[in-house]
Amino acid sequence: MSLCALLIPLTFAAAFAGEVNGEVEPERPPKPVFLALPLVSYDSNLRLGLGAFGQVILPDPTGETPYRANLSTQLLFTTGGYQNHFLRADLPALGGSRWRLMVTARRVAWTRAPYYGLGPESARSEDPEHDLWEQSRWLLRADARAGLPGPFEVFGALNVQHEGVSADPEARLSQEQPLGFDGGRLVWLGVGVIYEGRDNEINPRQGLAADLSFRVSSPWIGSDWAYQGVNLGLRGAVPLGGRVVWASNLIVDARFGEEPFFTMSTFAGLSRGGVLGGRWTLRGLPEERLRGDGVALTQHELRVTVIEHTVRGAPWAWSLAPFVDVGQVWLWDAPPPETLAIGAGLGLRLVAKELLVLRVDVARSVDTYAEAPTRRPSTQVLVLSEHPF
Repeated sequence: MSLCALLIPLTFAAAFAGEVNGEVEPERPPKPVFLALPLVSYDSNLRLGLGAFGQVILPDPTGETPYRANLSTQLLFTTGGYQNHFLRADLPALGGSRWRLMVTARRVAWTRAPYYGLGPESARSEDPEHDLWEQSRWLLRADARAGLPGPFEVFGALNVQHEGVSADPEARLSQEQPLGFDGGRLVWLGVGVIYEGRDNEINPRQGLAADLSFRVSSPWIGSDWAYQGVNLGLRGAVPLGGRVVWASNLIVDARFGEEPFFTMSTFAGLSRGGVLGGRWTLRGLPEERLRGDGVALTQHELRVTVIEHTVRGAPWAWSLAPFVDVGQVWLWDAPPPETLAIGAGLGLRLVAKELLVLRVDVARSVDTYAEAPTRRPSTQVLVLSEHPF
């Protein structure tokens, strides 16, 4: 779940339900946990989002895994014409083995999806309607992970999606007709290795995480396109003393072959988000602002805790996080980029019981337009959950 603003009260009500009048009830066999929660979100790209989230957690009686199964579903609609619904099953010890399997069925529809052209020199139109198209996606993805000696894991992924594409005849997408303009079926297989050395995955204060993966799409596995990709992700945190943590993220993603335009604004691997611009990377630029054959980007945040307190005995912390995102895309058949995309801003974070992070980020960048003035400021306001990395 990526967008949840009303989770905290219910989370802590459940977390302390076993304590009555200062006394702890006798230990009982673990019972399934059921959650049904409203979703509220906002960002400058997708606008106000409303929906619902449901979850069923089946505990592991042995205590060897966090749970035996985690089943979740989401319905999300936004006033920006965006929908994101999913069903997900997470099985941390499949059949008693060391393999963890996660299967997700997702439906994404966006009546105002953006297309600004390909490459680092792409420019926004004066008329916003000229840069829009309609997206319709059905996706099924399976991810499997298994532990290796030490802090290492191997993982594999299968992604199957059908992409529907529609645009007005006068729209930029109809005029340029990039590869994938007619939509179709995209299938890819991926494999990789993970190193996890952070002290906490949700709100890390120190340590390093890394993943390296390769993926391939081919008609041999049922895809309408043939290309290969490689992804490297590095995420780390360094305590600077007291209440200050420096956090950084590095992503390099490159593809080779015939890739459809609708995936050229994304990257694979295990990094959160996976989209260039908007909520997760290159904040300050619109969602899916840049498309290319590859991308390299880095993000840095100085997370400073300013207030700490407790709610029913559970620790809460409020922090400020000035940040900067820097990166750029490239095309193999075009000259190297001459400029970098840079976004910077300030975030407000609430960390509840080290289990949930809510954030409000205000980001500022400079965007490129086709008509003078060609360089104009761009501001994004983002209200959602989880650190961006």
